[in-house]
Amino acid sequence: MKAFAPYAEQLRQMVCSWATSRPSDERIHASLNGEVKRELRQRVPIKTLRRSGVFFTGSNLAERLLGLASFRAYANTRFFDPTCGAGDLLLKAASRFPICDSLSETLYNWGARLFGIEKQAHFVETCRLRLAILALSRGVRPDSADLPTLLSGIRVGDALKVTDDYQQADYVLLNPPYNGVSRSLEWANGNVNAASVFVDRATDLARPNARLLSILPEVLRTGARYRKWRERIQERCSLDRIVGVGRFDAETDVDVFLMRSRKLSEKSANGQDWWSFKANERRVGDFFDVHVGPVVPHRHEEVGPYHPFLHARNATAWTRLHSINENRRFRGTVFNGPFLVVRRTSRPNDPQRAVATVVTCAKPVAIENHLIVCLPKCGTIQLCNKLLKMFQGPVANEYFNARIRCRHLTIGSVADCPFHT
Repeated sequence: MKAFAPYAEQLRQMVCSWATSRPSDERIHASLNGEVKRELRQRVPIKTLRRSGVFFTGSNLAERLLGLASFRAYANTRFFDPTCGAGDLLLKAASRFPICDSLSETLYNWGARLFGIEKQAHFVETCRLRLAILALSRGVRPDSADLPTLLSGIRVGDALKVTDDYQQADYVLLNPPYNGVSRSLEWANGNVNAASVFVDRATDLARPNARLLSILPEVLRTGARYRKWRERIQERCSLDRIVGVGRFDAETDVDVFLMRSRKLSEKSANGQDWWSFKANERRVGDFFDVHVGPVVPHRHEEVGPYHPFLHARNATAWTRLHSINENRRFRGTVFNGPFLVVRRTSRPNDPQRAVATVVTCAKPVAIENHLIVCLPKCGTIQLCNKLLKMFQGPVANEYFNARIRCRHLTIGSVADCPFHT
């Protein structure tokens, strides 16, 4: 991240010359709102950013997250951001803090309440400088403030190795990396989203009744792989509020959600669901056995008997297939009609989230893993037709847009979909 250093130097010069040459309002606004993200994207290759999981929050998303906090509690509230980057979340917290006469006095008071950890030294410097610019923009008197001393709680380090900062924080602010990391954990093994590791640690180390405000990828809220992780978080925290956001930003094709949670004093299974549905409502899983198609074309050799082969390209949307004109050898599980298949690929706010096809083929069908299979427990085509019609309507779209904003549907999301016969 050395390429980012010249931008940090620009901010340092801006602070140092404030008393004799106050920057324009436009320049000040840019340094506090969005410019740092643009500079990062321009100066550091996107492959490097993705590999390290470095994507700055941005002022708008930071404002939305801090909006979930209770401003009345800000008088003596301490904030800790374990992956603070260039400080977007800490800036939004500090914007509610009172100011003193001078820059040094103001940062001394702010520094007692702001804590952050960041691996990249240039980001730590940028975070401190932006806090100084924020204070100066609010009218404090410029002086020769020693930022590393006054804001010593914002420092270079590894958030996965510190403990004390979590214990002293009233609010833990989290926009952790979203890149994949390899871990052997109690709830998962192998490659997992790094955000899950940071949140797991934060909910473990935060003191009782501390609030956690988090920006997290949708896969953690809805992905089948993270079911045990969700259970683990709910044992430790009450989920006070979950807000769907959509894409992280225009350049980052990851859907995220905001979460406000509170650390419990003892383990519990209570709290808000990660998604909402009516109690005792009948669902698809009550009437259908739901499976993922077992054929993985690039993995399974074409051995065994020939079967009609159904995949996402020949499962014509919203039709009833009586025959399939493509065959392949397959030795694994096949399905007898009637049944309904749903395309797994599904983007938030698509016109129809669950694009379906009813299959009544007389022969056992081999089905690709990009399709989800719904087998009616009563074995009737009438039930398949009712489900096809329901998936075409607004109720299903509203449900899936709230339930799962990943780029593919899961068995659980389909099985949980409300269904009234």
